[in-house]
This record gives sequence, C-alpha cells and structure tokens, in this order.
Amino acid sequence: MIQSPTVKILDKIEITTIPKFKGEGCTPYIEVLSGRDFDLIYTNKNSVNLKKHMNTEGGGTTHQQPKIVINVDKDPLLCGDIYFRLMHRTSSGKGKLICRFALNTSFIPQDEKMYEFTRNTVDPDAVQKDQRIHPAFKIRLYFKDVCSKCEPTLPLDQLCRRCVELMGDEVKTWKVIKNILDVRLCH
Repeated sequence: MIQSPTVKILDKIEITTIPKFKGEGCTPYIEVLSGRDFDLIYTNKNSVNLKKHMNTEGGGTTHQQPKIVINVDKDPLLCGDIYFRLMHRTSSGKGKLICRFALNTSFIPQDEKMYEFTRNTVDPDAVQKDQRIHPAFKIRLYFKDVCSKCEPTLPLDQLCRRCVELMGDEVKTWKVIKNILDVRLCH
C-alpha cells in the first residue's frame, strides 16, 4: 500500500510511432512541469540533440513501429504530481502540443521503474481520433531511484532525512492527507 511520496529521476522518454505533421516530420521535445504550481522543471526544447523524425507510415506490428528516444541529460528530480507536455517544434520554431499527461511519482511501479501512456490515456481526448497519431502510439517514461531505501510503501516517519529534504512541501501535504484519513477511519 502506498503511504508516502517518493523522489525519482527522469532518465529517458521513448515514443513509439512518429506523429505526422504536414510533410515536415516531427521534431518532438518534452516539457516537464510541477503539478503543484506548473513551474517548468525540465525541457529539451533547445537541446543540440533535438532532431526531426520523418514518419514512414508502414504496416506491421507495434514491434516494427519506429521509436524516438529522448535521453534526459540533466537528471531532473521529480516528486509528487508531475505534468508532461509532448510538443512538436515547427519549422518556424514555435511549439505545437502533441499531447499532455500527468502522473504522481509514488505510483510508478517500483519493480519496472517505467510508466506507459498510450494514445487512449493521454490528453486531449481528441488525440484518440487524430489521424496524425498512429493507433500504436505510446510514450514510456523511464525513471531512476534517488534513494535505495525510501519507497512509497514506507510510512512517512520512516523516510530518510535526505529524501524528506528533497521532497519539501510534498511530505507536508502527505501528512495532512494522512491525518484526514486517520480521523475519518477512526469515526
């Protein structure tokens, strides 16, 4: 059972299938934002490694679909609710939203350290009907642990001092939620 927040490092993002954008291919980049205040935590928008990928629309199974891997180079620390925007940089340099999605780091499977979104689990809902997005479209987020001891199954009072410091206000929020639940369960 999940009892506490956890801190993760975003390692890489894998996108299966390449969205089509009017013959210019797709130049994907990611924006990672705090779900608390929507402050930008990380983006690779200006990365020298950003490149255009062309959609070569072909049949076949998901295993044959092209993949784009975005290696995250700054080891952003993530905790709590995190909001992601997958963007396409147009030839004019402007950003165009492909999709957005969110997760809480405490719900990333501990054994896999990967979280997957499909065409049907991202926003906006229009992505499901968008012909530019292949039905096999998916995004996999890969994470690394910051601490080998602290897991979301630990009670709040058993988290190490370093993780508590890194989590900041997130621990305070979880304590408030825990107190509310404890009171409700007692009555």
